Amino acid sequence: MGKADLGRSFRQGHGPAVYPLHINRKLKIKVLAGGARLEDYASPLFIAWQLTNVCDCRCLHCLEESGPKAAFPGELNRREIFKILKEIAMARVPYVAFGGGEPLSHPLFFDICEYLSGCGINLKIETNGHCLSAAAARRLAKLSVKAVQVSLDGPCPATHQALRPGADFNKALSAFDHLARYGVRSEAVFVPTRLNIDEIKGAIELAARHKAAAFITGPMMRLGRAACAWNELAPTKKQLAVFKKTIAEQKALYEGGMEIIDYPWNIIQELKFRFRHPQALLLIVPNGLAKLINAMPFACGDLRQDSLISVWEKAKTAWKHPQVARFVKRAVTDHALLAAVNKPVLLHTAVQTVGRLPLPPDPGTSPGAGFYRQFLFRPARQ
Repeated sequence: MGKADLGRSFRQGHGPAVYPLHINRKLKIKVLAGGARLEDYASPLFIAWQLTNVCDCRCLHCLEESGPKAAFPGELNRREIFKILKEIAMARVPYVAFGGGEPLSHPLFFDICEYLSGCGINLKIETNGHCLSAAAARRLAKLSVKAVQVSLDGPCPATHQALRPGADFNKALSAFDHLARYGVRSEAVFVPTRLNIDEIKGAIELAARHKAAAFITGPMMRLGRAACAWNELAPTKKQLAVFKKTIAEQKALYEGGMEIIDYPWNIIQELKFRFRHPQALLLIVPNGLAKLINAMPFACGDLRQDSLISVWEKAKTAWKHPQVARFVKRAVTDHALLAAVNKPVLLHTAVQTVGRLPLPPDPGTSPGAGFYRQFLFRPARQ
């Protein structure tokens, strides 16, 4: 078994191991036989990296609870970042996506992208568009950037900025224009909430006018800040029914032009499926911990001190840890657990823990890492 990409190749049957929205359809990647399981890969196929949790917006539905004063304690420094970058390159990981926080606000953003691009690694960027000037777009056009996703949560400033306090609607639109000017693929991302779902058609039309190559939407993910405000933000059943009908109509209207993608799963469906069929990815949070998935608090290693390959081997074991199984089972009904997934907890995969999960906190609270430690580190029963 070789490295993850086998010469930039994914294996046939990769569906369960690869998150389809993260792999751009335009990547001309060869397909080989086999390889549908996590265990088939010597290194990740895909790394999602939150460079920082700082963002000039404080979105009501933010999964990561980012904001102007939301930096993680001890975010990675330059030396630590480049240690990880070198290991990604050595492992021949084919695809890295940067989110946040706002990745373009990170002082090393272009240094990081230029290093990975120079190693032949494909990049995807998720941004609010505020830092995406003409100069930034021109610089991105010289790199191996396969897509830039720009948040667009409404067809007008009032809606977009109400959901995204601190946002600048006009800067987001300018970001699409700059990317189009320099030939960089842009994708609009729309999160349907009770406040904006009725304006989906206008948002699609606006994205098309600003030459977005794709319009991506799907259920609001019940994580972080969205989980805490679920009762206020979740669309009604009636709104969702109209939304689905509108999406179908717009797909037919734009067929052959702007691609419209409606991701079908909510976070519980995603969590249950990924527990049975883990993705071949790692999620690196700003302090260097490597999480299994954004819908759980569990980290399988610390990339400050551990090598990428050793953390990847731990990830394969971590998905089978009994505490992961208990979390998935409990989260189906105890949604308060999903409000605290952004407080990473290092899962010691060598320790077989037992016992039942404690009762979740009252809805709307954020229990944090201490809440999880009380059942992660119990001694094994003899």
